[in-house]
Amino acid sequence: MENSSPGQKEYLWVARFYDRMMRHVNYGVWTKYVIRMFDLAGRTVRDVVDLSCGTGKHMHHLVKAGFHCWGADLSGAMLRVAAERPTLKNRLWRQDVRRPALRENCCDVVIMLFDSVNYLRSEGEVQRLFDDVTRMLRPGGLFIFDTVTEYMIRLRMTEYYETETWDDLAYERRSAYDEKTRLQYNYFTIMRGHRVIQETHCQRIWDHGEMIALIEKSPLSLLDARADFKNKRVRPRSERIHYILTKPKR
Repeated sequence: MENSSPGQKEYLWVARFYDRMMRHVNYGVWTKYVIRMFDLAGRTVRDVVDLSCGTGKHMHHLVKAGFHCWGADLSGAMLRVAAERPTLKNRLWRQDVRRPALRENCCDVVIMLFDSVNYLRSEGEVQRLFDDVTRMLRPGGLFIFDTVTEYMIRLRMTEYYETETWDDLAYERRSAYDEKTRLQYNYFTIMRGHRVIQETHCQRIWDHGEMIALIEKSPLSLLDARADFKNKRVRPRSERIHYILTKPKR
């Protein structure tokens, strides 16, 4: 996600092994969890747009569940992986989420999952996103997104390290967190043959109170905020928060 700055460069090489790296994530269960939130719209949900679809795994499960789903991402490399899924044929396009090109009142639900909003690093970018999503949604529609918390970053990702080797490549991933700027970095060293490639990914870790304040300034209303894939209230030790916003019906 992002401009020819971050998002595009950030997933230029990692896209090639992203699904293998994330094979521990149960996208089917995650998608079912999100689908249960659709009931909060209080009406039929048919058309869903994923503004940060990545390799398309959430979209794949949404299409299989019977929804009309379209997806966008800034990373052409991630979209090429998504396009290999037969369920996503002719459903993908490339765009910067900070400048989405969708008509007014075109969908019932907009989603941005798996930390995607964390790639927006300024309040102005988040506020513009809320304005753009309001324009896209039909009255009563939902915007569902999640963020990782500072508690989770400090607990698991401050000095995280992993490495893995497959037949065609190997990678190392190191993580660091700057508490002053609240920016979390993932440094990838990718080795393929005799070639060594470096990629750096950067996220802004939003405080729950900050996000609530931004939502209150937006045209959208907060229906619910749920922690850690359960209907749990957000607490100081919550690791991931899903926000469910709605566009007024009038």
